[in-house]
Amino acid sequence: MTQIQEPYMDSVTDDKLFKYKFLAYHDALTNLPNRLYFDSYLQQLMNECKNEQQKFALLYIDLDRFKQINDSLGHKYGDQVLKEATKRLGSCKEEAHFLARVGGDEFICIVPKVGTRSEAEEIASAFIDALAKPFCLNEIECYLSASIGISFYPFDGDDADMLVTYADSAMYRAKNQGKGCYQLANVEKNAGAYETLMFEQELRKAVKQEDFLLHYQPKVDVLKQKVVGFEALIRWEHQQFGMISPQHFIPIAEETGLIIPIGTWVLKEACRQHMEWRHAYQQDFSVAVNISSNQFLEKDFVDQVFKILAEIGMPPNLLELEITESILIQHSELIIQKINQLRTHGIQISMDDFGTGFSSLNYLKKLPVDTLKIDRSFIQDLETSEHSSAIVKAITMLAQYLNINVVAEGVETIGQLEKLKEPKCNQIQGYYYSKPLIATEALRWLQTFK
Repeated sequence: MTQIQEPYMDSVTDDKLFKYKFLAYHDALTNLPNRLYFDSYLQQLMNECKNEQQKFALLYIDLDRFKQINDSLGHKYGDQVLKEATKRLGSCKEEAHFLARVGGDEFICIVPKVGTRSEAEEIASAFIDALAKPFCLNEIECYLSASIGISFYPFDGDDADMLVTYADSAMYRAKNQGKGCYQLANVEKNAGAYETLMFEQELRKAVKQEDFLLHYQPKVDVLKQKVVGFEALIRWEHQQFGMISPQHFIPIAEETGLIIPIGTWVLKEACRQHMEWRHAYQQDFSVAVNISSNQFLEKDFVDQVFKILAEIGMPPNLLELEITESILIQHSELIIQKINQLRTHGIQISMDDFGTGFSSLNYLKKLPVDTLKIDRSFIQDLETSEHSSAIVKAITMLAQYLNINVVAEGVETIGQLEKLKEPKCNQIQGYYYSKPLIATEALRWLQTFK
């Protein structure tokens, strides 16, 4: 391997200019190469290794609890720690190794011509042991540790940014596992994080372009043999990947806040579609929309609902909002206040996935809901499990006593339907009657339902 060119040595003959360029590429406190120098060195090294088919290791080193030193003792003592840490790291590395300070308490060591992974791991262990010894600061003994992430060229990437990112990510995994240790880069985990980021970008485009559509699943009153409503279920129609289920994008929407505009779109579209059906079919039935906790907790959520209904001209009593038990855990009083505002105007409130949360019975006695939807997990094994059968019967009887409507979700077989007749759970939703349908198919199904 040829000698790596130092970036400040390019035809500089003037001593003053040399000094300025040296300072530009070195850390003033430790005299180590800085981020600028490191970037230049890494790119040159990668070019050399690519030509000569060599490999190297990159160790990303972070001092644990260093911020506590600065915050409690001051930056003067923090600087002493950084200088001492630099000496200890330097004493553990070989002359051919490249050590740089790339951040406040972050260092990177590059080990060229590394033979095996264990060689890099031995160096990382030596760094950790050296930094674990006490730091004496004016008779004050302080203990730190180091977390280290290790990536390998070319196995973990042949791009400089990628190689550093993977080592950085591994370092944070070391911190999460208790600090004072090292972790190897995990390309699969980082690839997953990258895919999530790309997925988020695609989702943002979809929100902007409204690349969604709704499917509608009917809700049937078994005794009356009558359709009493439809539940609106969102789907994402991606140009490249096709139809994407909500279970794949709703968690990301929740995490990023995109659930707010998505939820607003669903509410508007469901109400608009419902009014089209109402004019075409000349029959009143409800449309149910799932509302996330983030959406429900928006300050102007109630006003938004009333505004949408007014714009579309939809009677409030034909709209049903589905919430889950989890929304009540930390915001019960606020939620109950909003529910009462909505119900005062005739909007129905349904508790979805009932029976899966630990707060069910505690909140049921004071929660003003119109409907309980028994979670499908209790329906799936209704024919074979006495426990599920007992739970469904208990929920149904309790709801009837409290004058609350009950809907069984996920009904797929005649056996399940028969089991639900005993506790008089009359309203059914599931594949036994129909899968979720696009709007035109739902209207056609509605017109032929008997």
